[in-house]
Amino acid sequence: MSTRKPILFDVDDAAPADPAAAPPLPDDAPARPRGQAMARAATLAGRPRSRLARAAWAGLKLKSIPIRVSYPPAGERVSNFRPVLDNLRIARTH
Repeated sequence: MSTRKPILFDVDDAAPADPAAAPPLPDDAPARPRGQAMARAATLAGRPRSRLARAAWAGLKLKSIPIRVSYPPAGERVSNFRPVLDNLRIARTH
């Protein structure tokens, strides 16, 4: 077990963050986060961004348009949305 202590440094709100001034990671630091959820989040964060997201960030004007939607009565509604899988797919597009 490692006996490393946390690396502390002052953060000055007036000065912008400088990545070059960040303390280096120790050589024995894990390359990936531990735990399945954090590993999956790191994998998703490392994916290339979608063309639509990149275009919007580059200044492409997105326009909302009204659409017609009809909902069946409450007792007849069926959802094909899978909360975990579909949310991961939505997050992957960003």
